Amino acid sequence: MGTSKKDKEKIKQLLENDKVVQEKVSELKTTIDELIDKPDFNELYAKWKAENQGLPDIPPPEPDEPPGPDQPPPEPTGNLLYDSNRDIKWDEIQGDSLVVTDVYGEFKPNAKYFRMKASGKPRMILMKATKEMILEHGGDYGRAYVGACNYESRLEAEFKLTNASHNASFKLRNRHQFADIQSGASDKQRQGGQGSSFAVDSVDADCEIVHGTEISGPKSSLNPKLEINKYYKIRFSQFNKNGRIHIVDELDRGDGQGFKIVNEGDTAPPAQFFNKGEFETWSEFWVRGNMKGGGRMYFKNVKLYQL
Repeated sequence: MGTSKKDKEKIKQLLENDKVVQEKVSELKTTIDELIDKPDFNELYAKWKAENQGLPDIPPPEPDEPPGPDQPPPEPTGNLLYDSNRDIKWDEIQGDSLVVTDVYGEFKPNAKYFRMKASGKPRMILMKATKEMILEHGGDYGRAYVGACNYESRLEAEFKLTNASHNASFKLRNRHQFADIQSGASDKQRQGGQGSSFAVDSVDADCEIVHGTEISGPKSSLNPKLEINKYYKIRFSQFNKNGRIHIVDELDRGDGQGFKIVNEGDTAPPAQFFNKGEFETWSEFWVRGNMKGGGRMYFKNVKLYQL
């Protein structure tokens, strides 16, 4: 179990008042804050205490409050951060459709653009009549990054799978591509983001710390399975709770029963995921088609709300 923010404050006060601890920390050429922020701090401190008699005891961390069954996420603040129906200029499209292979809109912070990335020459086909966004690529993980700064947020969208082996991936609190803005940006500045993906038989909410490095999150099975070539509505909420990111995935099957919670739980990313100022200054979200060898995936009514 990790150390909560409240416990860390207690520990910091305790250690800062102990001269022995201060001397040991100084010898290590670090600070108490840096030590406490380590994910395995409790284990490291226990070992250190055993080797250095006289150090104070640390109070046990307060347990996380387990989520209640079907606990609804907080309601949006009303601040609509992105709306594909509003921010894509559908009436300006010449002809029936527009194919975007690079950037749609102006590539600057929070400008409501989207840009195509990853291998397989990804492209987004904008269908004027239906306001559908059709993602195609010939690789494995083609995606569109959307220029809407977000921290605690809820994504609402409709998606349609065309193959039972595909899954639709969404990622919020995302600074995955910050190096496009600041060359040489450190790993801590390139937070991969909190994600949720919907396959025909499961929902999975991993968190990507930095490109290629993920930590597991909640995962649930879908029963009955999703049908291919049918639109489904989703709501993907992620917000801070007890020092972690809490995820709530909801699904509307179009059967008249409305949204139901299908996946819920926490991820425990490092401290850089709680730097609100960074995400509000520059961040994106993505929609991605996980389609091995390529394919086509449909999206519409994509909306992002602040929580």
